Amino acid sequence: MLFSSFHAGAWSLAWHGTIASSALDGASEGQQKTLIAYANVLSSEFSAERKDWQRRTRYEIKKPGSSAALAEKAAYEAAWLAAWPDLIRSQKLSVLFKAVGATTPANLAAYKNHTTSTWHYHNVFYDSNNKLLLSCNKKNRGKLYAALSALESSLQSDLSVNQQAIVFAFYIHFVGDAHQPLHNVSRANKHCEHDRGGNTYCLKKKGAKCSLNAHQFWDLAAFNPVEPIDIQPVKHKAACGTSPVWVSDLLAEAKELVVSLYPKNDDFNNAKYRSNAKSIAKSRVEMAASRTAQIMKCYLRDTKK
Repeated sequence: MLFSSFHAGAWSLAWHGTIASSALDGASEGQQKTLIAYANVLSSEFSAERKDWQRRTRYEIKKPGSSAALAEKAAYEAAWLAAWPDLIRSQKLSVLFKAVGATTPANLAAYKNHTTSTWHYHNVFYDSNNKLLLSCNKKNRGKLYAALSALESSLQSDLSVNQQAIVFAFYIHFVGDAHQPLHNVSRANKHCEHDRGGNTYCLKKKGAKCSLNAHQFWDLAAFNPVEPIDIQPVKHKAACGTSPVWVSDLLAEAKELVVSLYPKNDDFNNAKYRSNAKSIAKSRVEMAASRTAQIMKCYLRDTKK
């Protein structure tokens, strides 16, 4: 098993790794070799980030030995690729491509002088009564879905292996982000002051500091790296290159989930709330893995072909 007992110190990185590794199950040997080649590109030029990832996920992700099977090595590298975008948020896009000796792809040129920090979320705002606040849309700084569209267009274009490595890593990471409800929803007041997707909505304090916020709780709600993720046929399956179809589905589903994201009367310890959250989060993780598996079939090139 790549994933062992859970340690909360690296929840985000391990969560993405679990999804990507599970999604790779069933890939051809040629696709596994392609993914390892992508991982080698990023490992070579981002060695400090890789060491940081290994340190922070050492309790969840076991490094395969030299004699490990190709599938096990590919699963480990898939986890690294999927985590990498969280480790380089503050670097400009053009700098990332330059680091691997490549130019920024044409479909991403509009973002080349910006960091990718706003690519991880898309905010739709609701008040404490779960009423949609359309007037607050101007406060949405998230570019998650615009980035997904641009990345998919790039994957369909003629890219070098080094360009593919970066674009593919971004794409599978943001597909995972898009399935976490609080990457889509924020609670706001009438002044449009919001909680940044639950990041400033404290559920548990340790002294004067918040030890668990709503965003972290929903990241962790269904997390059990020991159990493999169940890959199911994707509902409303879309052909390769049609991400707007499933993006529309995700936004609609997020709106339906709003009533379940925040505990009534701020009662985080309510057993019904916690049980419901675990069920929803498990379903979202499975959906993310299933959709990522579909995307890998579309865009992970087979070296034998």
